[in-house]
Amino acid sequence: MFLIFGLFFAIFCGFLAGAFYTAKIFAVDLLEKEQFLIEKREADFSDVLEKEKKVRELGEMLSKIDVFYQKSTGTVDLFEEVYQTLPPGTYLTEFRFVRKKDADKEKEIGQIALSGYSPDWESLLELEKNLKERFSNVRFSSGIWTQLKDINFLVNIETK
Repeated sequence: MFLIFGLFFAIFCGFLAGAFYTAKIFAVDLLEKEQFLIEKREADFSDVLEKEKKVRELGEMLSKIDVFYQKSTGTVDLFEEVYQTLPPGTYLTEFRFVRKKDADKEKEIGQIALSGYSPDWESLLELEKNLKERFSNVRFSSGIWTQLKDINFLVNIETK
């Protein structure tokens, strides 16, 4: 009877060991699958972070482009305003515009440098008068006032 009982006990222990071994294989397989899924999610998450970084960089670049566009639109408006001051026969050969901070008032001012041609002295006087009406600190180069015809002028002005 002990022999039968011992045989059943040995068979039971064998089945129990087999069940535990099967459970171990199943658990290891399940852990490997979970580890794979975790690594995949981490890779997806790092892709999302990388794309988020690129979106931020593009947003910053678009902000800079927008600021540039707003400033350049002001430049076009200033050029049109300067162009309206030109008397007949007078034309510009160069237009330069720079924005600078005013040290005293801590606000932005625009400095414009113009060069051009005026057919006569009277047209140049009219240009000076028109510029002084619309702009501040109008300064012509000193040598031009001695010429009577075919005058190539240089003038610096500031926006009001």
